[in-house]
Amino acid sequence: MYDRYGLSMSKAQQRVLMAWDHQFPVTTWERELDNRIAKLMWHHNRYVTGEKTWKLDQKPSREGLSNTLQPKTN
Repeated sequence: MYDRYGLSMSKAQQRVLMAWDHQFPVTTWERELDNRIAKLMWHHNRYVTGEKTWKLDQKPSREGLSNTLQPKTN
């Protein structure tokens, strides 16, 4: 969510999550769950699929905000 929606996260939080990711790789069940969720949400978690990896101090992509409705202008 941090990456997709541009939320804030401290360096300490990032380090904990990066260590956790290294210690506990994505499981077959997590991939299956991601596939099921993607059918409803229309997008995968690219960190679960392996398309993306986290780097310390990475700037969030905010890609989840790019598909929001824009106000109508006249």
